[in-house]
Amino acid sequence: MNFPKPIIATMNGPAFGSGVTQAFLCDSCVAVEDTKFSLPFSRWKVSPEGCSSVHLVRLAGPEVAKRMIIDGWIPTCAVLSESGTVGVFTSASAVTNTTTKAQH
Repeated sequence: MNFPKPIIATMNGPAFGSGVTQAFLCDSCVAVEDTKFSLPFSRWKVSPEGCSSVHLVRLAGPEVAKRMIIDGWIPTCAVLSESGTVGVFTSASAVTNTTTKAQH
């Protein structure tokens, strides 16, 4: 997709299933530090959709993707920031201010 402005996901609270995969499709993902990301495919005994099984591997790396998709691991934003997948911010207002500045 080619869009003239960056698409930014702003997250404050738990991200679950398609909320995780949609956020990872954006140009940037900023989140409050205690945000958790859950892909419950293995717990539900269903196969993951393409965005999780292909795109997450490219974005976060194969080890993070495996742990999230197969093992059901629920990382925090702080952990995902180490792979460059998400930016970490300490408060909801900091996330909002950063997102607003990036829009201009």
